[in-house]
Amino acid sequence: MKKILLIGKLNNVVKETSKFLSRYFHVQLCSENAGVLEGMLKIVNPDLVLISLIGAYDIDTSIFFMLSDRYSQIPVLTIGTREESSTFFKYYEGPQFENLIRPVENTTIMEAVCRRLYLDKEKVEREAEERKESSGKKRILVVDDNGTTLRTMKAMLEDQYEVSIAVSGAQAMTSIGKKRPDLILLDVMLPGIDGFELMEYLAPLGIPVIFITARSAVKDRIKGLRLGADDYIVKPFEIAELLARVETVLRRYHKTESRIAVDDVVVDTQSRVVTKGGKIIQLTAKEYSLLVLFLQNKNIALFRETIYERVWENEYMGDSRTVDLHVQRLRKKLGWQERIAAVYKVGYRLEVQE
Repeated sequence: MKKILLIGKLNNVVKETSKFLSRYFHVQLCSENAGVLEGMLKIVNPDLVLISLIGAYDIDTSIFFMLSDRYSQIPVLTIGTREESSTFFKYYEGPQFENLIRPVENTTIMEAVCRRLYLDKEKVEREAEERKESSGKKRILVVDDNGTTLRTMKAMLEDQYEVSIAVSGAQAMTSIGKKRPDLILLDVMLPGIDGFELMEYLAPLGIPVIFITARSAVKDRIKGLRLGADDYIVKPFEIAELLARVETVLRRYHKTESRIAVDDVVVDTQSRVVTKGGKIIQLTAKEYSLLVLFLQNKNIALFRETIYERVWENEYMGDSRTVDLHVQRLRKKLGWQERIAAVYKVGYRLEVQE
């Protein structure tokens, strides 16, 4: 993958831009300090530099001089208002620098990056989709308000799993709404609502939960398990123990199995082959993802916005036609006109007798 060095203050705009571009490129964040930047340029050796000009009055102006003087071969995109970019107007006179007027859509940034790197945008997006489909990693959400613990556990798990983190119950629920995890590792002592209270919200979702906490009293263990947790690990713990317990819980929930079946429809998640009555059903990538989403949430009413955000991994903008069209196609291909039921003013539900 091409490498992008993203420079700017670590605000929500920079975080969202980094998150979006990371689907397609290797993105490294860097502060707008000239000394730090020079070191990162040598380490990362980026193919493109992207600079956020939000709060341009704080940006070390020498970074523009350094880029134009010593790294003129690297294309530079900046994102800022006309006022923000006017501070550096002389650099835009040459071909190296280009400013995208803020506010700017992620798709526009993507187009500009591909243009400056002489890449075919559709090919880049297709290759990213193929990488995603071949990864096959299960998703684990780690919820803990201790930054050191989060970093340690992420490092322990990320070789085998896709790991996301949250520092509070509210942040955890937001994360689950955007991308449903296969397993949650949950601390008890959290700010706001604690882990036990959060468990009451999580239990109806059918997501397996392992409590990981320093509270070792038997009454706490009993409470956590009675609330619906699948396991309870007391800190400190060994890496091997954590990995073994995670694997056991995932296996118990059939999340590690490569075969999912409903009636005569069988999905092989390793090969991504779908059959009905033994005959292969040709599905597009989105239709396949939609089918797997329904199978992982049997008998649960899914909102259209939830379906869109999980399958298309973009923010839902209120247009339900895309979701409805793909559901109609999936129904027709599988003969599931009745099984995938429309839920009035909500979305859809896969109805399965269990």
